Amino acid sequence: MLSNIRKFENIDYPFPEKQILQRLGYHSGQTLTTESSQKHLRDWLQQARAVCRPRACAGTLPVRECNADCVLLTDGTTLNSRNLARFLQRAQMVWLVCITLGDGLPALSRQALDRGDGAAALIVDATGSECVEAALDSLQEFSRRDFLRQGLFLDQRRFSAGYGDWPVTDQRHFFRWFPLAEMGLSLSPAGAIEPEKTITAIAGLRRQGGHNDPQ
Repeated sequence: MLSNIRKFENIDYPFPEKQILQRLGYHSGQTLTTESSQKHLRDWLQQARAVCRPRACAGTLPVRECNADCVLLTDGTTLNSRNLARFLQRAQMVWLVCITLGDGLPALSRQALDRGDGAAALIVDATGSECVEAALDSLQEFSRRDFLRQGLFLDQRRFSAGYGDWPVTDQRHFFRWFPLAEMGLSLSPAGAIEPEKTITAIAGLRRQGGHNDPQ
């Protein structure tokens, strides 16, 4: 069974404006050609930021076995992935997390498209992609400091289903581990989670004192 289960509401994070602009193709020092285009960008950035409300669930599970091909957790879950097994080869436990920005962002994107404003929809999408990563970065750093006080070291890296050879369909396990339906999340037959801008991830956790642990 999971332990250290926590729910997080209204996660504080630095707004990643620079990364959003880079995702949209703007480079450092570049300015938009017209005042109206600048206003359009700023208005939609502000609207998108306002509807990003990150919430998350997180918990830990001990690792029973980690071999070359898979990771076996103590609740009986087997995660078949060479990439993940290599990523977790030093972990004694895993930190499991699911974070979402909610359904406000997809609604705003649909609103932009209904108006025929594809550029605005792209701004909203880029904002969501960067904000959910920034919010998870903040949550992971908060959790890392919290675990340190318990004598545990949380890896600053993370791995998500759908990357490398870890099947995206393994996101179904997160619906067993956490009450994600209560958070308004659903799982498609293909393994995608709706609404968009939701991340599931895993990170290694071990007791302090191992080789290369931070002091």
